[in-house]
Formats: sequence, C-alpha cells, structure tokens
Amino acid sequence: MKPPMLMIPVLFALVMLSACGSDETGPPPAPVIDMPSIRPDPDSIAHAKYSEALNAIDPEIVGDMPVDEGLNRGRALCTAMKGSADYAELLELTRKQFTDPGHPNGFGPAKNMLILHAVRQYLCPAS
Repeated sequence: MKPPMLMIPVLFALVMLSACGSDETGPPPAPVIDMPSIRPDPDSIAHAKYSEALNAIDPEIVGDMPVDEGLNRGRALCTAMKGSADYAELLELTRKQFTDPGHPNGFGPAKNMLILHAVRQYLCPAS
C-alpha cells in the first residue's frame, strides 16, 4: 500500500472510534415503573362529600374513626381498582377495609356496594 492509501483507513477508524464516546456524565435515569400506588389526597370538597356519603350509608361506618383513616381505607381501594381487581375482589376488599368493633365482618354486601360506589365517585373517579 502506498502511504496516502494507508491514511484513509486509519482516519476512518479514528472517526468511528470517536463517535463511540458519550457526553453524559451521570448515572442513567431510573426507569419509570407504572405500578398501582396510593392515590393522592382528594381535595377537601371531595373528601367532605365522601365522608357525607359514608355517613349516609351507615353512620357507624365513620363512627369514631379518625378523619384520615376513612380516607386512607378508600384510597387503598383506589389502588386495587387501578390494579385491575375484578368487582367481586373489590367487594371483598371493601368488606375487609371497612370494619369496626360492632361490624368485624364488614357492613354486608349491600352496604359494601354503596361504599365502593362512594369511593369510585369521590376518591378515584377515573377508576
């Protein structure tokens, strides 16, 4: 090979190697994982309407429960709804979430359906 002909492959190799570098200096970003999670708190109007709906279904549902506890129980159901639980599973979760000393096994199927409807309407309407 003549010297000028040898320069072309060498220059080509140098150009290709320089293209392999990266200007990024930090670690790669963490992947975004779309998993069910606790929904954010609803606004105060939705929270009040949700509490009123539970009280209208049965005053004992709210009873002496701390204000945030009823909200957290409903938000947990929102998480299950986002996780694609079927209706029977959601009713069972409602039965387990909404208990009190006078109703250790929940408030019954009819009230569980109404509770679930209130959760959907006021806490997680997109579910």
